[in-house]
Amino acid sequence: MRMIRGNGGSVAIVVIVLVLVISSLLGSALALSFVSISKTGEVEELRAQALYLAEAGIRKTIWYLKNGEEPPEYEDVNFSKWTGRYYMKYERDCPENGKYCISSIGEVPIERESGDRVKRRIDVITDSSFNIINWEERTLEYIP
Repeated sequence: MRMIRGNGGSVAIVVIVLVLVISSLLGSALALSFVSISKTGEVEELRAQALYLAEAGIRKTIWYLKNGEEPPEYEDVNFSKWTGRYYMKYERDCPENGKYCISSIGEVPIERESGDRVKRRIDVITDSSFNIINWEERTLEYIP
């Protein structure tokens, strides 16, 4: 019997190396997309938290005004898993007599150590009984 020798062994090695390289590239791309999706989810969660804080600022300002008290400029909140702050501002007789313009900005730190924050703003107009007649939400995004 005669043995046939050829390039079969070297072709197999090249194919294996190519498969390993392509698998590594695909694995890296997949891992990167998971990290990106995770970051997007975190940012959306921070935006929602900032919006909740802005709404709390609106509600708290109305509470202060109904009780004849002057609202503070801001209040810090510290929940078990996250912290933030909301700013409160109001104006009487805006846009006309007997109405109130109330603004609140909720902010949540992106990372505890950095100064970057996600901010959301809500502007409302109320009647003299503090019934909300107009509500607008704004995203202020990342503000260092």
